[in-house]
Amino acid sequence: MKKTLLKALKSAGKKLNENFLKNQTFKLKTRNDIVTENDFLSEKIIIKIIKDNFPKHQILSEEIGTVGLKNDYLWIIDPLDATINFAAKIPLYSVSIALIYKNKIEIGGVFCPSLNELFFAQKNKGAYLNNKKIKVSKNNNLSSSLINIGFSAHYSKNQFNNNCNIIKKIAPKIRGLRAFESGALTSCYVACGKLDGKISIKTDPFGNAASTLIIEEAGGKVTDFSNKNWSRNMKTMICSNKILHNKLINFVNS
Repeated sequence: MKKTLLKALKSAGKKLNENFLKNQTFKLKTRNDIVTENDFLSEKIIIKIIKDNFPKHQILSEEIGTVGLKNDYLWIIDPLDATINFAAKIPLYSVSIALIYKNKIEIGGVFCPSLNELFFAQKNKGAYLNNKKIKVSKNNNLSSSLINIGFSAHYSKNQFNNNCNIIKKIAPKIRGLRAFESGALTSCYVACGKLDGKISIKTDPFGNAASTLIIEEAGGKVTDFSNKNWSRNMKTMICSNKILHNKLINFVNS
C-alpha cells in the first residue's frame, strides 16, 4: 500500500510539474474557486494506479467524488491542492493522498513537485520529508511563533468575518502570520517545524487527511476548534506543535 501511494504521488506530481509553467485553462467552480484540466489529469493518474493494485478499495477524490463500493479501505485524494496557486504559476501546490482503514488514517503522503518535497507518514512509524525523519518545532512561546491561517475560496460572509476577527486577535501576539494557501502543504510545514501552527476556519478531508497523520507522527496535534480529533466530517482545523495547541484553541474561541 505504501508503494502504491508513493507511486501515485510521484506519477501525478511529475505530470503536474511538466504542465506547471504552461498556460492553464480553467473553469469556475464558484466566483473565487477554480478547477483546471490538470486537476482531472492528476486525479485520473492516481485513481488508475490505486485501482490497478487494489480494485476493491473505495476512493474519495475531490473532483470526481466517490469511486467504488463501500469498503473498510478508503483512499482520500486531493489531486491538486491549491489549484489557484498552480494556475497563477505560484509553486506552492501539492498532491495529497491518504489511506483510511476503518475510519483511521493508516498512511499519508503529500508531494510538492515544484519544490521536490515529499512528506510521508505511516501510523506509529514516524513522519518523513524526502526520507529524513521530521519533528514539529519545540517552540513554547506564542510571541515567537509563526502561524499560518487559511483563506478558503468557499468562505461565507460570516466565516470571512470570523477569520478576520481571529487575525486581529492573534496577529499582535505572535512573531508572524502567513497565508500560503496550500492546505496540505502548509500543514506539512507544521510537521517539519517550519511553522509552529496553523488555523483553518473551513476545511475538507481531501487536503487534510494525509497531512493530519504526518503532523501527528511528527509529534504535533490536529483538532477542530472544539478540540476534537480528526474525522472526515471535520469543518474547522487547528494544527500545532502540540505545545501551543491550547493557546490557539483559546484564540479561536475567545
